[in-house]
Amino acid sequence: MFFWLDQFAVDENNTRTPSHDCDWWKNTFQSAIREIGAVVLVLQPWNNPMPLSRSWCLWEIYSTRVTKTKFDITMSSKEKADFAQALVTDFDNVLGSLSRVDLR
Repeated sequence: MFFWLDQFAVDENNTRTPSHDCDWWKNTFQSAIREIGAVVLVLQPWNNPMPLSRSWCLWEIYSTRVTKTKFDITMSSKEKADFAQALVTDFDNVLGSLSRVDLR
């Protein structure tokens, strides 16, 4: 089993001396995602998921999609229970929480 922890592998916050140009990100990074073979998104908290508010995370999700790489979503046991309850009792909140992505 292999793990890709993006915060240790790529410094996406380095804006002073970018390590790679746009072509590298498009080609090499997406090739790496494909070769790794699976991506797991930690949806935490379910009702305000941090990964959906970060452009880098959205880029990783996009790269996973365009490379047709296996994609799984996970959350803690408590988050799963809260999410399951909200699906039954407050679906509008679920829909609203998971559709707040603003790509501007």
